[in-house]
Amino acid sequence: MRKQLAIGVSLLALTALGGVSENNFISDNQSGVHSQYTHFVRTSLNQFEPLSGASLDVGLPNRSKYQIAGVHFIVGDQGMNFGSAANNNDFSDPSGENCKRLGYSVTSCASGLFNSACPYNETIYDRCCDATYKYTSSQCSSPKTLSSDTCGGKHRCYCNTSTFPYTTCNDPQIKGNACTDDTGTRYATCTCPSGVATPYGCETFYKAPCSSVCQKAYADNCRNRTAVQTPYGCESYFSDCSSKCEKAYPDNCRNRTAVATPYGCKQTYGDCQSKCEIAYPDNCHNRTAVISSCPANATCSYFSDCSSKIQSWSCNSGYEKSGNSCVASIKSRACQYVGDILYGDGTCADDVNKLDPNKTPIGVVFDVTNRLAIALTDALEDGSVGSDFMHWSSGCCCDTPNLKNCTDESTVKTTCGIDGRANTDAILASKCNGVLYAVNAVNKYQISGCSKTFCQKGKWFLPSVKELYTIDNNKSTINNTLSSLSSIGASQMSSRFYWSSTEASGGQVWQYVMEESPWDLFQRDKSIYYSNVRPVVKY
Repeated sequence: MRKQLAIGVSLLALTALGGVSENNFISDNQSGVHSQYTHFVRTSLNQFEPLSGASLDVGLPNRSKYQIAGVHFIVGDQGMNFGSAANNNDFSDPSGENCKRLGYSVTSCASGLFNSACPYNETIYDRCCDATYKYTSSQCSSPKTLSSDTCGGKHRCYCNTSTFPYTTCNDPQIKGNACTDDTGTRYATCTCPSGVATPYGCETFYKAPCSSVCQKAYADNCRNRTAVQTPYGCESYFSDCSSKCEKAYPDNCRNRTAVATPYGCKQTYGDCQSKCEIAYPDNCHNRTAVISSCPANATCSYFSDCSSKIQSWSCNSGYEKSGNSCVASIKSRACQYVGDILYGDGTCADDVNKLDPNKTPIGVVFDVTNRLAIALTDALEDGSVGSDFMHWSSGCCCDTPNLKNCTDESTVKTTCGIDGRANTDAILASKCNGVLYAVNAVNKYQISGCSKTFCQKGKWFLPSVKELYTIDNNKSTINNTLSSLSSIGASQMSSRFYWSSTEASGGQVWQYVMEESPWDLFQRDKSIYYSNVRPVVKY
């Protein structure tokens, strides 16, 4: 194939031709080519020598942006016609073949870096450089390594894989020294955590690849310990498990304080059998009384360490033992004194401590001369034992037949209407007084223990003013005796009002006010006023 060159770049070509003169160009008038086109006729020139980049420094723009034309000389009879026959001329650039012949065949590099360019064509290269070949020795610092080879005059600056063999570390591995180059970061080591101490075993291990290293240790050995029951608290805990009890208190004695027990312990603590909760206050649990209680009219001695139990006893003077009692040596006698205790058989005792156990007291003597005694208690309207105010009668204006009207206060205490028994009989026989509250109360009065007829129901009567006056004059003695008999239900004379059986007029009777001092008398309407009633009996 003929090598041809476009005439339009003849200026550059001429520069390259060197010694070629214009005589080398001829006009091809026969072919009709304009005289400005010449025909190379000199065939004795050698092949075109390679162009040097320096030879083209003629002030043109950047040569890398232009394709430089070359000049090729045709030898022998192979001339180039620039006339009308120039259509077949071949103006292709032969530098590619020349570069290939010299080993330059690379036209592009993905990295944009190459080793060296072809001397015939700067866009053709011998080989591409890896993108990592871009460092000078001053640009590569430790711990990276500068490659010993170069490409394009530059080195690689890389992390040595023998020193930094790891590109990644799996969690929970700890990364060692790091080195970062163009390919990324590499690590000298990937090591598992050192793990925690496990004196009581490992609770949690790290995940793979560190599954043999303990991440969290057991804080104690509680999982291997079983606590004992502690109803009374814990005496000691496991040394390797402070929350679990190893030895429990067997009882609650540490929290209990024993009381002193000079006479022994009555009760120990329910949770501490070795300590006393309640002590015996005395030694009575070890003492036996000779009698359960000290009888009346007796002198008793008690144990020094048990004041409630009798160690020995004896009857007082004038009394003798009868079973567990002391009875009067003289058990009963005729009634002789005001204040004597009247028995149901008509005999008396002069002292409550000399009562006959086989007899029952029914009253207290207040008039020895007339053999009169009062009942141990007041009487109620139905004749039962008790104390309550009541009307004398329901009728207001009856002048009781066979009952003398005593209007003079001075005579009622001495001569007028002085027989209470006769007065009561007259009242009971009357029909005009209505309901006889006071008289019925005494007439129905009945006391247990009455063994003779004198004290049966119907024998008791309402006292006259004179008889109440006699009682009042001896009230202190009588009340003392009544008080001594309180254990059998006796009650003292009240300091208030008592009805008498002495009538003042058709509508009024005498009411006696038994004050300590002075006494007083009132004429009261039978059906309006209230008073107490105390039965009297003749023994």
